[in-house]
Amino acid sequence: MNSCNIRDIYLLRHTDPQNFSPDKQRCCIGVSTDISLSESGKEQAYKLHKFFADKDFDQVFSSPMKRCRETAQIIAGNKQIIIVEQLKEIEMGRWEGLSFEEIRSQYPEIYDARGKDILHVAPPGGEPFIDCATRAKKAFKNILASTTKNIIIVSHAGVNRTILSEICGLPLSELLQIPQKYGCINHLLQDQNGKVIVKDSNFTPIG
Repeated sequence: MNSCNIRDIYLLRHTDPQNFSPDKQRCCIGVSTDISLSESGKEQAYKLHKFFADKDFDQVFSSPMKRCRETAQIIAGNKQIIIVEQLKEIEMGRWEGLSFEEIRSQYPEIYDARGKDILHVAPPGGEPFIDCATRAKKAFKNILASTTKNIIIVSHAGVNRTILSEICGLPLSELLQIPQKYGCINHLLQDQNGKVIVKDSNFTPIG
């Protein structure tokens, strides 16, 4: 811990990724779509780099997905980046790459069931959110246990929401209520007893 016995933990969502949809519709992007950052995403990441330039942080942890690694690399400068496999995005199975309108049209029953029970109903061939939450929260706890200084963690909206829901005491079934914009920062504080609280959530210096 730092001299005040409180340390800063910055939990970030990656910045804007490339849009691979030819008609620019919002698509379902999970772990199987390993896309890089868009040009605007790179610009956002450089703004984050400037934001963290005067912050005292020791290491950067990242999901293995390109959009997170590229965000982390720009932010980190010469600081160490550690890839954590369990921080990867949720697996969306046969919904991967489809627009949400296509999902509603092609899989109406599962789409409706998942809306009613997002924790346990997975897309065909995909991962239920309860499994994503289990691995994400375990990864987060392992990162905290293996570090003592200020750190940055770069991951995905769904992964971050599962972590934040536990810290905030929000039922996991309500995790989608937690906003997570591209490039947003969730500033957490951890005290000398290991308790983690949210100081500020979903704020962004990137405009």
